[in-house]
Amino acid sequence: MAMCVGYFDGRKTGAPATFTVAGYVSSKARWREFEARWSRALRHEALTAFSAHDFSRGTGEFATGWDDDARRRGLIDALSRLTQQHVFHAFSCSVLLEEYHAMNAEYAFSETAAGPYGLCAALVMANIRQWMAAKHPDDLTLFVFEQGDLEQRELCGILKAEQAEQGEPAQMWPRQWVDERGRHRYLRPLEACELLMVDRSRTFVTRLLERSQLDQQTLDHDRLLRICHALQIAHRSEIRPAENRTTLETHR
Repeated sequence: MAMCVGYFDGRKTGAPATFTVAGYVSSKARWREFEARWSRALRHEALTAFSAHDFSRGTGEFATGWDDDARRRGLIDALSRLTQQHVFHAFSCSVLLEEYHAMNAEYAFSETAAGPYGLCAALVMANIRQWMAAKHPDDLTLFVFEQGDLEQRELCGILKAEQAEQGEPAQMWPRQWVDERGRHRYLRPLEACELLMVDRSRTFVTRLLERSQLDQQTLDHDRLLRICHALQIAHRSEIRPAENRTTLETHR
């Protein structure tokens, strides 16, 4: 199973600079063991769930008692080591929002292909499928993304451009829910994906890279342009004259 989340990454000013989708691949058996151990690690710190947003801003369960840098580093280190022990491989794909918006201003990318989330999510899927074909050719992969602003249409378009359409469609699952007995349930692997958001010292990333457990990708202008050409996305200068002609014909 491949478990993935998407998130904005801000500059020091807080303005988002990139959009990233990150995820891990592991077996169902490993994920079950991971969820049990992750939950115990959180209970040890009197936490019910891990939220990178709350952790970074000192809100929610991290509003009180988490001013100690040593405690904060200790939690992230413990959760990072736990994650590394249970996953086969990690993947991330990022796009600079400045690059994306520049391409979208020139081509009808958002309307025809995908937004930043769909773009990066589909490329993570393509990369994981390629990795699985090489490393685990007899296994099938179930992709689970955190429920949010992600559409199957976007994934299908980019996967087509990458010639990676074959495979089970991705699923969108909530991170938390209440079961039929009123108990709160948590999808722990999606929480673990957010460790990369708070790894400001890059300790976790460095550890994954040293063990060849992480594939990172950042999209540039040329890669976006190749996707435009593969999907035959129209240049906006070609769209506007056609729209003007339609308007003139309507007024006649």
